[in-house]
Amino acid sequence: SGVWDIPLFSFHHTSFDTEPHIDPTAWKGIPSARRVVADYRRTKWPKPLSPLDDSVAKFFDGLNDVILNLDNLFPDDDSGWAGTTTCPVLTFSHFLPRIELMPEKRYLSIPTLHSCVGSTFLETRLRNAGRLLGINDYGSYGSEVSLHENLDGGKGVDHLHAFGHSHLSWDAIIEGVRYIHVPLAYPKEWEQRRRSLEIGSMKGAEREKRFPVCIWSNNSDPRDNSFTHCGNGFPKAWLGGWWSKYYSIMDRQPHRNNELAPWVARRFRKLPKGVVSDFDHAKVEIEHKLHHPSHWAASGQWYDRNKSK
Repeated sequence: SGVWDIPLFSFHHTSFDTEPHIDPTAWKGIPSARRVVADYRRTKWPKPLSPLDDSVAKFFDGLNDVILNLDNLFPDDDSGWAGTTTCPVLTFSHFLPRIELMPEKRYLSIPTLHSCVGSTFLETRLRNAGRLLGINDYGSYGSEVSLHENLDGGKGVDHLHAFGHSHLSWDAIIEGVRYIHVPLAYPKEWEQRRRSLEIGSMKGAEREKRFPVCIWSNNSDPRDNSFTHCGNGFPKAWLGGWWSKYYSIMDRQPHRNNELAPWVARRFRKLPKGVVSDFDHAKVEIEHKLHHPSHWAASGQWYDRNKSK
């Protein structure tokens, strides 16, 4: 079997962030993204392009028309190729295509980073590419369907998008597209927050035991699948990702913008309206196992022993 492999150009823009900012009357000392992110200091753009609006992101998105030229991928005749392919689609980018692929502001050490991590133009681009290549049923998945429901129910997806930039592992399905991030990250990050980086075979305290994660294979021999967990096609099982695990059981609540998580709150000054939110990592693990027991070893026995809790 084959796969369409499509790299997509993108750049971040501030309007990507559609969620409320942390309340400045609740917390003091939170820097702007422009102040802390090197992209703003180390890049220069010819006029009228500016990283402070959508112009750079639109420019990079437009490069996809020039370089990929997907509209002319199929012949302009009656061959019937366009829109009829049955091959899965693998798109990839550096930046994030959806804000749901980033934890809410109260969980980030720099809560203003949402404005420089992604592109809504990228999301539109990757779905248009999928439709051009014959994926016409994105809407049948509803507004949001979890990866667990798809894989537990035996329903896979035909489109996987691999992204980067956030340094937070992720594996989730949203509206018919599976989104995966396997961060390499910096050595210091592995020392400080390994939990948020581990996914698939990229895990463990020892660097030499972390391996690349397979997200596509045309190998149908099950004896070779123990390492990659990939098999034939996209991975058949959930690969992991701590924050995608969290959001498989919790709704986004960006309106809680007077709160910061404990590991964020200690970095800034709390004002009278500020709240340090409760966060129990162990509780998230338990809830996830109870909701999705098939993803864990001896899951049936584990569920029987713990469902009363």
